[in-house]
Amino acid sequence: MKKKRTISIFINRHIFPIVEQVRFKHDPLYGKIPPHVTLVFPFTSEMTMEQCQHHMSRILKDFNPFQITLEGTKVAEDGCLFWLVKDGKEIIRQLNLKLYSGPLKEYRSTAHHYIPHITIGRFEDLEKAKAVQNEFAQLIKEPVTLTVDRITLETVGENEASIVEYVHVM
Repeated sequence: MKKKRTISIFINRHIFPIVEQVRFKHDPLYGKIPPHVTLVFPFTSEMTMEQCQHHMSRILKDFNPFQITLEGTKVAEDGCLFWLVKDGKEIIRQLNLKLYSGPLKEYRSTAHHYIPHITIGRFEDLEKAKAVQNEFAQLIKEPVTLTVDRITLETVGENEASIVEYVHVM
């Protein structure tokens, strides 16, 4: 049976009440998925959870926990407001590239340049996105550093809700 899945770094939503307030207002996925850095974008396949888990374990065994620093924002062309990963982005890019190997190779999109980030809002009006970007800059004035020690495989369920299938602890 085909399932729609994704692989991400989930961030504990309770760490960032201010970020969650912004997401609550401006991200339709708020409440369906915690704040996260996507490593493998949604793909639909007949792979089993065990096959996905095996692939993840094979790739992630070479990675140790690492730190990321979130600093700065960007409004993407599609109207998404990104909170950018500044430090640690090279490790995240390596994870992204390596996870898109083997059975996931065919799902890698070359249409977009991968930018490690947390999406904090989605807008149809770019001017509104820029206004919220300025508001966010006033709320989060200092860089935020976190330790990444787990990678999550999720199924994208009904209504885009996240269903965690497997968590790889580094």
